[in-house]
Amino acid sequence: MRTLIVIILLLLAAFAATLYLRPDLRREMRDLPPVQAVAPNTTTAYKWQDAQGRWHITDKPPAKGIPYQTLTVHSDTNVLPPLPEKK
Repeated sequence: MRTLIVIILLLLAAFAATLYLRPDLRREMRDLPPVQAVAPNTTTAYKWQDAQGRWHITDKPPAKGIPYQTLTVHSDTNVLPPLPEKK
């Protein structure tokens, strides 16, 4: 743990020394445009079950007459199902 703290302090010192010795780099960093938040994208997906009982999730709805669910998927969320809880 002590070694990790020493490494972090050395890295911070090296970064500070670089900024001190290179005023042009400080100016470049100061003049960077601000980071703008990007709104997450959403996609519509369709979940349906075929005649054999297999589930499908597609970006297009199934043929007419097949019941389906509409899902809204956000690009900034985890799409994996949660792990089952241990009993």
